[in-house]
Amino acid sequence: MAVPALKLFSSAYLVRWFSFAAQSYMSAVEKPIPAMVISVCTAVVFPLILIAVLWPLGLNGLWLNVPGTSLLAAILAFVILNQFERKEMKPGMERAMKNA
Repeated sequence: MAVPALKLFSSAYLVRWFSFAAQSYMSAVEKPIPAMVISVCTAVVFPLILIAVLWPLGLNGLWLNVPGTSLLAAILAFVILNQFERKEMKPGMERAMKNA
């Protein structure tokens, strides 16, 4: 029973790092709201949603909760970083190019 559970659970480590890195980056550039959104969704929102969705799978659904949460958090982090880049980074780059 442990081997299949570990295989399902360990797949989370493929994408789990991305949401943590994005959360840390948002904190570093003084954007606490996006960092908090990523954190709260990773810790509370996504796991609760996935428990409800994966409930019919029984114990496998429980083991798939962590990888599913990690994947959803990585997608959310990607969207937030993409919006941040469009909103904050592009105007700064245009100004730098004009001044050069």
